[in-house]
Amino acid sequence: MSEHQFVISIKDGIVSMPLEMHKAMDMPRCIIIRQESRTNLWIVKIDSPFRYRLKRPISFIAHVLMGKPINKERILWVKNIKDDYAEYSSISNEFIGNYHIVNYHPYYYLMAIGQSNEEVSVEKFWENINSYHEHLDPAIQDCDARRVSEWLSRDIMKPMHARSFLELGCGSGRNLLFISMNIPDAEISGIDINPKAIEIARSNISSQAKSIRIGSIYDTKQFKDNSIDIVFTSGVLMHVPHYKVHGVVKEMYRIARLAVINFELHGPSHAFDYHRYPRNYEKLYASIFENSQISYEIFPKGDYRTAGTYSFNHALLVLKKELIITE
Repeated sequence: MSEHQFVISIKDGIVSMPLEMHKAMDMPRCIIIRQESRTNLWIVKIDSPFRYRLKRPISFIAHVLMGKPINKERILWVKNIKDDYAEYSSISNEFIGNYHIVNYHPYYYLMAIGQSNEEVSVEKFWENINSYHEHLDPAIQDCDARRVSEWLSRDIMKPMHARSFLELGCGSGRNLLFISMNIPDAEISGIDINPKAIEIARSNISSQAKSIRIGSIYDTKQFKDNSIDIVFTSGVLMHVPHYKVHGVVKEMYRIARLAVINFELHGPSHAFDYHRYPRNYEKLYASIFENSQISYEIFPKGDYRTAGTYSFNHALLVLKKELIITE
């Protein structure tokens, strides 16, 4: 396996990217690398560097007038196509190093490589981040996110007549809060790696909370088989590495008595994805659970349930473990 397959390498004025990423970008002749921070970069393809250069003076003036920083950027041309990677050349030797690739297609975020263990790296990132919207008080979160939580609790979960719920990666508890409002007698549990988010969740749902605690979604052994009616995630499996997601899904299935629900990012999976993994969850579940009752709905662009996903979509997967008898 080539060292270029899962990372972007920049050295000696050459940018080497995985061939799979090159193809996902529609094999562009030119790309731009833009500095986002001291260690991290953005990368995007462009159709014409000449038209792009004509637009840059306007953008430069706008940034100056608004007092925004002017980040460094470089235009690179494709040089070589190898068996498993593509090379782009630059007259500059800036940004030297190896980078993980976060897939925001058509944009790609490059993170300087530090921790090699993906799940540890991701959890450390979410544990220490302070300003992420999912960690804020639910009352001030995005209105589309609140609409999604209302819809999930009222239209998806309430008709199942479940009485206990566990959310993996619950953040500050927005989904759990709406469940508590729509299902007043529900027993509510949640796990999240971020201490501040858990503190907010506990304060908002104290009356119905059975267990809202700091913890890893990879450590759920304390929950017994078939012990909680519905086990669910919302925008969490999209941050679970490809080689770990099967284990998380199987644990959710083990714990759930009635159903597993995932509201997640739908899109093509790539080996180079890091920290953000679009998937087809219908295919993933079908490969793990045979003859199960799986429903899968992909929400189109313009739908509030797919807001903020760039060129991807959100999708809802519901796996029922048994027929649910309505009251």
